[in-house]
Amino acid sequence: MFATPQFTEAAATLRPRLGDLLHWNELQGESKTFVQNFIRQKFVDVTPIYRGLLVLSAGAFEQFVRRLIRDSVVFVNTSAARFDEVPEKLRKENVRRTGQALATVFEPSDYLALDYDDLGKNIGTCLAGAQTFKLNADAFAIYVSTVSPRNLAEVLGRVGFELRWDDFGKSDALRGLFHLKNTKETANRLEEELGAFIANRNRIAHSGGGGLSVTATDVEQVIQLLKLFSQELGSQLKNHLK
Repeated sequence: MFATPQFTEAAATLRPRLGDLLHWNELQGESKTFVQNFIRQKFVDVTPIYRGLLVLSAGAFEQFVRRLIRDSVVFVNTSAARFDEVPEKLRKENVRRTGQALATVFEPSDYLALDYDDLGKNIGTCLAGAQTFKLNADAFAIYVSTVSPRNLAEVLGRVGFELRWDDFGKSDALRGLFHLKNTKETANRLEEELGAFIANRNRIAHSGGGGLSVTATDVEQVIQLLKLFSQELGSQLKNHLK
């Protein structure tokens, strides 16, 4: 995704300079028409493109979190020889999330594909003493959207993972991103940046983001933040499930 804001910025910078760089007498037909049309775009505001990329980044991160939660449940399922070996919290969450998922049968989610027959069949296998059972991993990913720091903590808690920001503050990659060395300062900065990112996403998605300035650099920084945070989150969750 890095290439998109970079290309947009390069195109906007090149447009007013392109005319002086070309040998017009060598341009013919369709090629000349394309160049002329491009140069005529004198009043293009690229900010809406950057705003859109910010919302797209939020959507990609939400999908990553859903996949992370689902895969965590699948891992627990395949690691337990009997249903009774599944942590009690996860067993209760399985019932709760299955119920929530089944309740959407008349108004299915537009971002999460659910097989209602499988949901009903699987929950019937989750009984005390059962050696063959299947948790409804897809149901755990329901109602995962606009993952603000607070919402993210709730979502991760579904699989028994406690989100401790100070643990992320120990990451060398995140410290390097913020040019910080202190664990607490890095943790606070990470939470603040994620919170601001989601707030801007909501502002753009629900109001168009009028007055909100977003540059190519802003988008690139958000993408880098999400990349490093996602890597660290995946690593910590993997260690938690071992």
